Amino acid sequence: LIQSSSYAAQTSRVTADQKYAPVFQWLNQNTSSDDVVLTNNDHLSLLTPVYTRNFVYWNSAAPLYMMPPERFETALFMYLKLNGILPSMLGGESFFNSDASREQRELVSKYPDVGSMLYDQFKSAFKDGMLEGYKNFYKMEWGDNFRQFRLDYIIYNPAVSGPWNLKQIKFLKPVKIFGDIVVYKNTL
Repeated sequence: LIQSSSYAAQTSRVTADQKYAPVFQWLNQNTSSDDVVLTNNDHLSLLTPVYTRNFVYWNSAAPLYMMPPERFETALFMYLKLNGILPSMLGGESFFNSDASREQRELVSKYPDVGSMLYDQFKSAFKDGMLEGYKNFYKMEWGDNFRQFRLDYIIYNPAVSGPWNLKQIKFLKPVKIFGDIVVYKNTL
């Protein structure tokens, strides 16, 4: 009975996850086993290595794994930049205090994955120099950002996060569309 009720509580989420089945099937049929995928949805990023043979570029569990700090920071910076988060939106002590500006509170509510990540995991890191690293990353051309670590595909669903203006990145080509979900290939 307890097990049944615990599964029943997840029914709506599991049902909603079914929309990703064709995406996973396509990835399994059309990508190499060592290809790296970035999604604009943390939940989808957590599901991708479960249902495909691909690696993921970033997800909220990344801090739990041993990886070089440069790799970790680059993945975080890429996610922030694709979300359109300006370095100035992260700057200053006030972002991490309860009296954060209205813009910063809107940022956190608009991008809950980013917001919870910044508040819960990176307060001291951004205070201790990571912000300067992000400023430098943000100034770089997109091609230079994408060349730092392997990234083969981006799965984008506009319904789950803010707009990622991927059309401005000329080397990303849409290769498959599943309703609102678009798979882009990095052609660099």
